[in-house]
Amino acid sequence: MLSIKKGEDMDENYLSKLYELDKIAYGGNYVGELFNMTKRWKQNKSTFIAIEEDGKPLAYINILPCSKKLADEVILYSDKIIDDEIGVTLFTDEDFLYKKEENYLYILSVVNSLSEHTYKSEEIHKKNSKQEKILKDNVSLYLIKGYKEYIKELNEKDYKISKIFATTVTKGGRNWARKIGLEEYRTLSDKNIVYLKEY
Repeated sequence: MLSIKKGEDMDENYLSKLYELDKIAYGGNYVGELFNMTKRWKQNKSTFIAIEEDGKPLAYINILPCSKKLADEVILYSDKIIDDEIGVTLFTDEDFLYKKEENYLYILSVVNSLSEHTYKSEEIHKKNSKQEKILKDNVSLYLIKGYKEYIKELNEKDYKISKIFATTVTKGGRNWARKIGLEEYRTLSDKNIVYLKEY
């Protein structure tokens, strides 16, 4: 049975399992370091949301509050994805805190280990069985549900959202960004795409 697990209910061992999903979904320079992922989680645990089946993580989202300066850098200027550096060299602890007046949310990772549209397997993935496809689609729906609950909680706590944005590296990531209401904004030199929603 699928369920949503919040970052506050995770521990470092669970983070290592999410990191293994990263290695399934991404390739080359897009796989960061477990140390950096763990540091970001410790700074704001609510920014991680996982989908699991019987305690086993199948997918997750990492959504970080960030400064307007970094948001502008990603959305407007940078020609590369800024990912694993975040929270290690680019941010202070305070940058990870939600603010009442404005919040810029960077969707750093969306990983569905069952998707055929992963960076490493997009061209070679074998056709899923019907049962696997149903599970994959259900996990995608739960990812959207987890995201919506996260946004709802921020609104209920009166944290004003100014922008939500993401840089996508796979077809699955682009599809997911559109499903949650983000729109294509610009294409980077490596063909990755920035998606954006403004409030």
